[in-house]
Amino acid sequence: MTFETLVAEARGRWERKTNPDRPRVIISAGSCGIFAGARKVKAAVADALKRLNVDASVEKTGCVGLCWAEPMVDIQLPGRPRVAYGPLTPAEAARLVEDVVGRGDPRVDKALYVYADAPYEGIPPRDQTDWFKFQYRITQRNAGIIDPEDLDDYLANGGYEGLARALTMTPAEVVDAVKKSGLRGCGGAAFPTGLKWEFCLRARGTEKYVICNADEGNAGTWKDRLIMEGDPFQLIEGITIAAYANGASRGFIYIRDEYPLASSRVRTAVEKLRARGLLGENILGSNFSFDLVVRDGAGSYLCGEEMGLISSIEGDRAMPRSRPPFPATNGLFYKPTVVNNVETLANVPQIIARGWEWYAGLGTDRSKGVRTITVSGAVRRPGGFELPFGMPLRTIILDLAQADPTDLKAVQMGGPASNILPADFVLTLPLGLDELRDAGTTIGSGGLVMVGRQTCIPNLVLQLMEFLRDESCGKCFPCQMGTRAYYNTLLRICRGEGRPEDLDFMLDIAPAIQFGSLCGHGQVAHVPVVDTITHFRHEYEAHIRERRCPQGVCEMSPVAAAV
Repeated sequence: MTFETLVAEARGRWERKTNPDRPRVIISAGSCGIFAGARKVKAAVADALKRLNVDASVEKTGCVGLCWAEPMVDIQLPGRPRVAYGPLTPAEAARLVEDVVGRGDPRVDKALYVYADAPYEGIPPRDQTDWFKFQYRITQRNAGIIDPEDLDDYLANGGYEGLARALTMTPAEVVDAVKKSGLRGCGGAAFPTGLKWEFCLRARGTEKYVICNADEGNAGTWKDRLIMEGDPFQLIEGITIAAYANGASRGFIYIRDEYPLASSRVRTAVEKLRARGLLGENILGSNFSFDLVVRDGAGSYLCGEEMGLISSIEGDRAMPRSRPPFPATNGLFYKPTVVNNVETLANVPQIIARGWEWYAGLGTDRSKGVRTITVSGAVRRPGGFELPFGMPLRTIILDLAQADPTDLKAVQMGGPASNILPADFVLTLPLGLDELRDAGTTIGSGGLVMVGRQTCIPNLVLQLMEFLRDESCGKCFPCQMGTRAYYNTLLRICRGEGRPEDLDFMLDIAPAIQFGSLCGHGQVAHVPVVDTITHFRHEYEAHIRERRCPQGVCEMSPVAAAV
C-alpha cells in the first residue's frame, strides 16, 4: 500500500469519526488525568450512557496541558462542535453526560466549560481562551485531540508528511534544513540541533545510532511526558527523520522508569508503525531502513545525562564519561550517535514538512521557534504551555498559570540544580535562550516552579541537596563529597545549629564542585545554594544568628533554642 493510500484511508476514517452520527465522549487519559480520577470518571460516564440507553462511542486522548482542569471530558453531539468540560468528579461527569446527551445540547453550567473546538453560543472557542490564545502548538498540536494509540488519527492530521518529504532530500539537505531552522536542544544545554547532526553525519563509520533521551527526571518538568502520552507517533517520526539524516539504521528510546503510561503508548506506537511499514525495512518504498528499541530507564537521575544514558543502554551502571570525545563521534558502543530529547525530536517533522523558514520565523532573532514550559508550585492553574520565544515570563506565570504576585517569593528555573531567583526579577524577563543567559539564568529543561512566601528557603535548598546528594553516581569526588558537604551544612542550619562561617564555607567550595565534577550533575549542584545565599541571605542568617525559622517550617533543636 502506498503512502498516499494510507493517508487517504486515514483521512476518511477521521472524517467519519469527527462528524459522528452518534454522541462521542472523549476522556482525557494522560497520567495527570488518571491521577486526578479519570478512570472513575470513565466508569461513571459508561454507567450514565447505559442508564440513558444511548449508543455512544467512548474514546480516550492525552492531556492537553491544562493539568489544573483534570479530569476532563469532551463531548461531541452529532452536528455540534466538540466541547471540553472540567475539572469533573465522577458524579459531575455522570450528570454532565445525562444533561448534554439526554437533552442534545452542549450548553450547561458555565463553570464547567473549558472550551469548544469551534464557535458555539455561550461556549468560548479554544483559540480565544486565556489558556490557548498565547500558545503556538507544534509538539503538542495533536495532544488532547487524537487518540494517542490510533495511527490513523495521526496520519489524518499530517502525520509522516515530514518523513515523506525528508526521503526526497539528501541527508545533508535535511541536516541543513534543521540547522537553518534555528532549532536548539530542549533538554537544558540548548545546543544547536542541526550542528550536532552535522557532526554525526560527517563522522567516520557506517554503523551509527540515534537515541531519544526520554529520561525526564527534573522536578517540575513533565513536557516530554505530555508528548509521549499525547502523541507518540510524532516523536517516532522525528526520530526516524534524525536517523535518515545521520545514516543510522537503529535507534533507542530510553524512557524514564517512572513513566509507565508513556512507555506503554510509545511501545504500542512502535508496533503499529512496524505493522504499517513505517518502521523496519525500506520505509515508504525507499532504500532507507530503520528500527527502534524501547528501553525503560534504570531509575537513576544520572540516566538522564547523555553519557550515563549511553552507559545504561550498553548494560553498565549509568555513569558519565569524560568528554571529549562527544557522542556525535564516539557514542553508543563508541559509534557515532545522535542524542536528543523528546521535545527536540518532536519538533522535527513539522520543520521538514512546513519548511525551515516557517520555524525560523517564530520566536525572536536570537531564540528561534517555540518551547513548552511546565509551571507548578504556588499557582492556581499548573500546566504545560507551548509558547513562542519572546513571550514575557510574567504572562506565563501570572496569566496562564495564574500565580498570585503577592504570594510569590522566588522562582526555580529548570530543575533541582538550577537557579532560584527572586520572583520580582524573574517577572521582568522574556522567554528566550540567549536572552535569559544574558540575565544570568536559563530555562533549563523547561520547568518553572513557583516558590510561595511561606516557603523556607534554607529548608527548600536542603531538600534539593538531599536529592542531588542521593543521586550523585559517586564516580567523581567533587560531586560526591561536595553535595554531601552542602547537605550536612544545610541540615545543621535548618536545625538551628548553624555557624556564622557556614555561608562563606558553602560559597568557597562552589568552584571546586563546579569545575571539578565530571558531568552536569555536579557542575551545577552549587547553583541553588549560591543563588539563595546571594538573594535570600537574611533567611539563612535568621536561622544561624537568631536561631529561628521566619516561616516556622524548620524545627530548631532544644540545644540551639537555648543558645
